[in-house]
Amino acid sequence: MKVIARDFLTGTPYEYLIEEGLFRAIRPADSSHPEKLPWIAPGLYDVQVNGFGGVDFNNPISKDDWLKACSALATHGCTHFLATLITNNQENYRSLLTGIEKLRDEEDGCRGYHMEGPFLNPDPGTHGAHNTSWMCAANLTWLKEWQSISKNNIRLVTIAPEIAPEKSLEFIRQAVAQEIRISLGHSVATGEILKQAVD
Repeated sequence: MKVIARDFLTGTPYEYLIEEGLFRAIRPADSSHPEKLPWIAPGLYDVQVNGFGGVDFNNPISKDDWLKACSALATHGCTHFLATLITNNQENYRSLLTGIEKLRDEEDGCRGYHMEGPFLNPDPGTHGAHNTSWMCAANLTWLKEWQSISKNNIRLVTIAPEIAPEKSLEFIRQAVAQEIRISLGHSVATGEILKQAVD
């Protein structure tokens, strides 16, 4: 298959020869109207995908659901993503992580997990759509279990560091030591707590 498209950096038209899903050749292309050509660019990497294509990752899903969501993401230019699980109780986290982890080998777009909660601020101005009854202080035992279930594929955790600051800051230190990224979110942290969390 041949595709003529504009390079996303320069706008230069190129002809792309694609065979069996691989680029076989890339050569400059002549075009009298390059502005009418589609763009070609690297795939998007989305670090917060709670579900897609009518599939909600925060509920148990089947293999067909998983493949449907992954295919729909790829169709829209998202080639890699973190499956995001929002605030829940630990029993549900166990079940959801176990279910998705069994499916991840079916499609290689999912690069791990974003745990958006439950270590968030339950204030009305910060909790958003999250269930406040499941919010709690940062818990390293939970992180250890998540890592075990996910084969060390927890990649990002959102936390409100002002909730039980000593626990939150230790959680951040331990997570970063495991190369897990931390997002400060659903939070009203300011001053010294915010500085210490960022440090």
